[in-house]
Amino acid sequence: MEVYLDNSATTMCYPEVGELVYHIMCRDYGNPSAMYRKGMEAERYIKEAKEKEGSIFLDVRTPEEYDEGHLENSLNLPLHELKKIDALIPDKDAHVYIYCLSGARSKRSAALMGHMGYTHVTDMGGIMGTDVQLVH
Repeated sequence: MEVYLDNSATTMCYPEVGELVYHIMCRDYGNPSAMYRKGMEAERYIKEAKEKEGSIFLDVRTPEEYDEGHLENSLNLPLHELKKIDALIPDKDAHVYIYCLSGARSKRSAALMGHMGYTHVTDMGGIMGTDVQLVH
């Protein structure tokens, strides 16, 4: 396994350091490339959303991933179809909580929705490795 210390993959680190980093990322974040501590962000945001009337959970994974398990009452709109969000959620002041598998797609979706004029968008991150209850 090769581990680099920069995004351009030019500064390789010692194999011992790479192994240590890999194990810590898997343990604490669910996988080496996940952006959120495993389960902590998603669980906190689910609780917060349930306290706000009218909150919407938006799953930006593919329909196939959504069918494998999703948050109850969540809407599904894959990241590559986000331009259709106005039809799905016309209220730009709605409290929207976005999630995906690892956190990468939800982060991009939240930024895009902000640029589209949505004012209360929360990036929940990923649900991979969490204990949140999913429905099929």
